[in-house]
Amino acid sequence: MLEHLKLISEATEFGRYALIIMDGAGWHQQKLTEGFDNLSILKLPPIPQNSIL
Repeated sequence: MLEHLKLISEATEFGRYALIIMDGAGWHQQKLTEGFDNLSILKLPPIPQNSIL
């Protein structure tokens, strides 16, 4: 995951900011972005079990 974030960070143009949208998997944590100054993680809320898609 860190290698993937590194590639995204490097591909993001200077002066731009990347927002990474992730599901709620346990390893998708905001602390993964520590050390990057041009990206953040936004975790999607869980889908209620009784909802119909």
